[in-house]
Amino acid sequence: MPITLSSELSARAGDVVHAYGSDRTLADIARSLPEGVRLRAHGSGIGVALVGGDADLAVAAAELARDVVPFDQRGCLSPRVALTLGSFERGLAFAREVSRALARSATSVPRGVLDGAERAEVSRFRATCEALGEVFEDRDHLVAMVDGPDHLLLPPAARVMLVAPIATTARARDLLEPLRRSLTTLGWSGEEARSCLHDALRPAVSSRIVPLGLMQRPPLDGPVDLRDEPTLSSLLGASAH
Repeated sequence: MPITLSSELSARAGDVVHAYGSDRTLADIARSLPEGVRLRAHGSGIGVALVGGDADLAVAAAELARDVVPFDQRGCLSPRVALTLGSFERGLAFAREVSRALARSATSVPRGVLDGAERAEVSRFRATCEALGEVFEDRDHLVAMVDGPDHLLLPPAARVMLVAPIATTARARDLLEPLRRSLTTLGWSGEEARSCLHDALRPAVSSRIVPLGLMQRPPLDGPVDLRDEPTLSSLLGASAH
């Protein structure tokens, strides 16, 4: 079947429409479809990285940067949070390595231009994290390290990463639970992290689980994540906010 570019949908009863985009965009599409058309909606989402205590921090940081740079984190598979198993010092060291890796990446792939609202969002996130932890910033990125957060502060999509050290896999499960509906991909580095995701967290999440560096390289044979499809009512509810 040939692929063509169209500016409008021409679905009829019995058709199935696959759509990717923000939840608000998907709600607009849902309203526009005639009765009898099924919408397969793939909406807003984020990725999270888990770095084990046995991982090489410099290697893990370089792999994470490869997942952050595409789409400047605006993609639904983009990692915006990295949990590090181990001490405060190890989390801080990883945050520094991620900042270095992103700075190297920016020499060949600079960050796109941020508009005023995006710059303001980055500034608010920076101020919050400076009060709670450490911030490493360069021209094209920002990496914040916050130790022992009660909940994960989600960074804006602008090559901005949050690194949070955690002591146990149970803590990872607690922090990820509120994000469950949004989680598309979990990336790991180190055998400890791989085991945690596959054994401890697999029953709790339906996300893709892949090595760091492959979060932005999904199979091209279906939905890019394994989440349950949002219901029409949930999409329409989300568009009201």
